[in-house]
Amino acid sequence: MKINKDLEDYIEENIFPEYSKNEPAHNIDHIKYVINRSFKFADTVPDINYDMVYTIAAYHDIGHHIDSKKHEMISGKIMSRDENLKKFFFFY
Repeated sequence: MKINKDLEDYIEENIFPEYSKNEPAHNIDHIKYVINRSFKFADTVPDINYDMVYTIAAYHDIGHHIDSKKHEMISGKIMSRDENLKKFFFFY
């Protein structure tokens, strides 16, 4: 398993700090746990894109501080609107 270093650096420098806005149950420690669990699951899937797994796990609770009840939708919107990700992924 290898993650694009530039993607990893972007997420660590720009996305991880956003988790300081969340309450403790959805802070950076939780995100790192989810990333590690996601990689373990991904190891069981042939031909999986680990960059995508890493990115989705890293963004999955980023909107929790905005609205805890709708944070999944908010987090998805934040990720889909992140223009910087276009450098790392091909979007249709």
